[in-house]
Amino acid sequence: MNQNFLAFLLFILLPVIHGDFEDSILDEHNRYRAKHNTPKLTLDSGLSSGCASYAKEIAAKNSLDHSSGNYGENLCMRSSDPVQCVKMWYDEIKDYDYKNPKFSAATGHFTQVIWKSSKKMGVGKAKSSSGAYYVVARYTPAGNVVGKFKENVLPLSGTKPECSYLIMLLAKHKTPKLTLNADLTSGCASYAKEIADKNKLEYSKGNYGENLCMTSSNPVECVKTWYDEIKDYDFRHHRFSFGTGHFTQVVWKSSKELGVGKAKSSKGATYVVARYTPAGNIDGKYKENRHDARMFLLDNVILGDLILIQIICCALLLCLPAIHASVEEDVLERHNSYREKHNSPALTLNSRLSRECADYAKEIAQKDVLKPSGENWYGESLCRTTYDPTTCVRDWYNEIKEYDYDNPKLSKETEHFTQLVWKSTEELGVGVAKGARGDSFVVARYVPPGNVPGYFEDNVPIKGRSTRPTHSIALIICIAIASLLNIAFLL
Repeated sequence: MNQNFLAFLLFILLPVIHGDFEDSILDEHNRYRAKHNTPKLTLDSGLSSGCASYAKEIAAKNSLDHSSGNYGENLCMRSSDPVQCVKMWYDEIKDYDYKNPKFSAATGHFTQVIWKSSKKMGVGKAKSSSGAYYVVARYTPAGNVVGKFKENVLPLSGTKPECSYLIMLLAKHKTPKLTLNADLTSGCASYAKEIADKNKLEYSKGNYGENLCMTSSNPVECVKTWYDEIKDYDFRHHRFSFGTGHFTQVVWKSSKELGVGKAKSSKGATYVVARYTPAGNIDGKYKENRHDARMFLLDNVILGDLILIQIICCALLLCLPAIHASVEEDVLERHNSYREKHNSPALTLNSRLSRECADYAKEIAQKDVLKPSGENWYGESLCRTTYDPTTCVRDWYNEIKEYDYDNPKLSKETEHFTQLVWKSTEELGVGVAKGARGDSFVVARYVPPGNVPGYFEDNVPIKGRSTRPTHSIALIICIAIASLLNIAFLL
């Protein structure tokens, strides 16, 4: 009886366990493809079967050798967390040249991941004798087709900013280049959402300089708008003026770091927030922080410095959406991707919650301990990771395998999962901070809070798109089949 039971338990549950890995890999692909406005992939069981077989083959050889077939193929070997392979493949984006779209061995994994014409994928993994994971992913139709890169490898969605104007401003005034500050940027993005919701340009208070802008066109044009106040600035009388305050902050010599964020209002306008440290527009400090553009010629700027400024400016401006997304938008996207599987409504970001999450993340990171805040007006999930902070969402969701839908209630083993998909929750806040050892502390808060006793059945829906049985149902099936076989054997 025990042997029959164990055999059928493994037989029934193996697809469930394996399916979690497949779904995670698929979700990662589609998350990255969404950033490039590329259609979602779907899983193909035939491809996955071939991937699993080939993964065992290369794991046995401890060698990443590509196979041949009518499909695209990505391979990966990792010592832990094989789902991170997708991030490794995608991170090749930093080496891809959109101005010269073609195949390169250094970016071939990335281009296949987001290849627009690919429709289906399969994935398999296997462990080698040394304990390493070998991952095989295959795609149809195959990507990386010569001559088809421009239409199939799309740039990150959003407006591509032009750097030339900003470079000219920096060069004209001999002002040291700014560097991007991630914390400032996170605060700017949150505050941009806040004022966009109000449809109102309202300055905040803090130990930074701040420029605000509302535009219906390219948000990068805000820099030009701020700078164009130069026409009203009196270089003979160095002092603050409301008509030139944006310009003076833009070229303020003592400012070293910049943060910037943007958000769209319900009316379609884009609100832009830029913050600077140290702050500019300090009374009595105008003369040493202003340089009359007429005193300097562009020719006086060393060409090498100008090129360096151009590279840095372009890199920073192009990366802003990605930096912001990694902190808040990416975590939100992960949540909503999983909630969609359970037909739970999408969450929206709450800027105030996010600021509080960020503060609390710093607090627990400094203490080097995961300790709940103890408040009950919001739900809260905490995580500590050495990987991309957004993988915490996947770890929380994977508690689903322990959740018993036949006995819906709060459990320490599944509380993160149930809060993540809780149907009545509407808003999310996210904060991330680095610990002393380089790991990330992640805080997520939810309103209204989930995990309310007596409401689990209504708020933790069964996964909608999966036809696989849950663990509890699988267990019943196993017991029934094993019992029948045992009876047949006795007869």
